[in-house]
Amino acid sequence: ATDPLIVKLNVKTNYDTTVKALNTEIKATFNTTYTNTIKVTAFLIEDGIIGKQLNNGVVIEDYEFEHVLRGSINGDFGTDLKTAPIAPNDSAKVSFNNFALGQMKFNVAAGVTKDIIVNDKNVSVVVIASDAISNEILQVEKVKIR
Repeated sequence: ATDPLIVKLNVKTNYDTTVKALNTEIKATFNTTYTNTIKVTAFLIEDGIIGKQLNNGVVIEDYEFEHVLRGSINGDFGTDLKTAPIAPNDSAKVSFNNFALGQMKFNVAAGVTKDIIVNDKNVSVVVIASDAISNEILQVEKVKIR
């Protein structure tokens, strides 16, 4: 049996290549009644990263990595998209503006960070709508930023 579509997501991005600032707008339309709050989390992934890969004891020098998680726009656990109760045809919109793609860092060790350098032509936003109580994923959309 096919699960019913609970929420439809429409994701739009606007990326300023000069200052490397990303704006993301998420519009949601709800198709059914839903009794729990729905959260939304927006992650950044990058495709086409070339590097070494060990495959069954053999080193591949120019392996192409896809779907590499680069970070989150709105935190690891997201933000509320729509609080319960939710009725059919309800809608919600959330925007995340001026995310600094050129200033992302990751922790190497305690107090030590390293810049995350991305090829913005290969970056996508992955938006996940999930049940705030059960964490069940209800819908996912992927959109390239440029």
